[in-house]
Amino acid sequence: TRETLLRGFVAGFDLQGLPDPIIKLPTLLNERVIGTQSTIHGDLNVENILVGPGNFLWLIDFAQTRDGHTLFDFAHLEAEIIAHVLAPSLKQPVDILAILKPNSLHSLLSTLHGITSRCLFNPNQPREYQLALTLACLGALKFTNLNLTQKHVLYLAAAYWGSSL
Repeated sequence: TRETLLRGFVAGFDLQGLPDPIIKLPTLLNERVIGTQSTIHGDLNVENILVGPGNFLWLIDFAQTRDGHTLFDFAHLEAEIIAHVLAPSLKQPVDILAILKPNSLHSLLSTLHGITSRCLFNPNQPREYQLALTLACLGALKFTNLNLTQKHVLYLAAAYWGSSL
């Protein structure tokens, strides 16, 4: 089952007292979200963003472009940033929790959250994005190119975002 696979990916990881997001997963997956749809990239990750002369940005690889939830791409990009940009710089996985706090958000995540706040169906209700982040971090655990530290950091991030749901 999905839970069995996820439990295998996170076996032995300490959640630092946060609630286990895997327990809430069936409820989160069945939650109805009032949101908006738009054309999304479908595979927005750091490898599909190119920075060129003058710091112009280009997106590449539009093979998975489709209509979808507006925040889908941003949640997946944030999970990617957490795993591939932030996790390697941490002394220990638990350090991610200090970075995720609203007043301590890493500048890259803070910028991303600023963008996503303008895409929320209800700008006063961040639950829509927190749900997407929780699911994106749990979903990223399946990637075989992640080491144990990266998976632990993603699991902690999912627990952090999921604790407010």
